[in-house]
This record gives sequence, C-alpha cells and structure tokens, in this order.
Amino acid sequence: MKRILSIIAFVVAAAGIQVPVEAAFITGSQAFISTATTSASNTISDTVFTLNFATLTGGVNQTGDFGGEVASFTNILNVTNNVTAATFAFNAAFGTFAISAVNENSIVPGTSRTVNFSGTFTPGTDFGGAFDPTPASLTITINQASPGVLSASATLAAAAPGVPEPSTIVMLGTFCIPAAVGLLRRRRSAIS
Repeated sequence: MKRILSIIAFVVAAAGIQVPVEAAFITGSQAFISTATTSASNTISDTVFTLNFATLTGGVNQTGDFGGEVASFTNILNVTNNVTAATFAFNAAFGTFAISAVNENSIVPGTSRTVNFSGTFTPGTDFGGAFDPTPASLTITINQASPGVLSASATLAAAAPGVPEPSTIVMLGTFCIPAAVGLLRRRRSAIS
C-alpha cells in the first residue's frame, strides 16, 4: 500500500509541474459584402464566379477577434470542380482560408446559390502573430436579383475546438485514483 501511495504521489507531483501548451485559436466571425460578382452569363446557373469581397465592419458584422480588422479578397469559385484543394487568399495582412471540405453546395434556380466550406483560417500580420491556424467555416451566398445582375455576401466564422476545462481534468483525476486503488486491492486479494 505504501508503494502504491508513493507512485500516486509521484504521478500527482509530475502532473503539477508540467506547463500545458495551448494553441491560441482565433474566435469570432467576419462578414463580407460583394463589390463585384461576375460569371459568364451573370446568372446563378453558371458554375464559375469571380468574387470581389470587402469586409463589413463594426457591430454584428465583426465579432470576437475579428473586431476592427479590414480585409478584401478576389477569388474564382468553380462550384462543379473539386474545390477542396482551393485556398481563399484575403489581403496578405488578413490571412488565408484553406478549404478541407465542402459542406453545402445548393442552388435555388433563378434566385441564389449557397456554398459552405470547412477548413483552416490562418491569420495574417494584422492579428500580430497572436493566433495559430484555426478551424473555421466560410459561407458564400450569391444572389440573382434580376437576369444579368449578381450580388454576393460571405461569412468567415472561426471557433476554437473544444478544450476540457481544468475542473473536468480535476474531476477525472478524482475518480481515477480511487478506481485504481480499488483495482489494485482487488488484484492483491485475488493473488493471496
């Protein structure tokens, strides 16, 4: 029993001296508005769009760590090709969004097209190097108000992946130690 207690004390002491290293993930959302959206026939039924976006600033258009940031981006969106390897490049100071999956690619004929991607947002120099690449989603909606007239909007949303709270870790340790002691007692009594 004395040996078991000394092992437990050693494990607790070793766990106490470790400094956890956590990534600094960016959180919040950023809305963008189209300054120009074009396609071959400027209809929602086209498959290749040229998007020119600029940030919407202030209020609900910018939340969390995106507050006060300004960005723009121009990209080609091809809704029929495999876009999972694509990257949306904002101005260099804002960052990039690398696509890992297409979550939605839907069209309402003559009205709108919505494409939602999941991927990784890598903040640029505007964020002062304070944040690591963060899991995020980018939703682009293209609208057709009338034949030949397209408009678009986009939202970039980033949230840190779930990290257990310190109280959860303490609670786990609280239940594991008595269970380990009980298991060792049962094992010792089975040997005797």
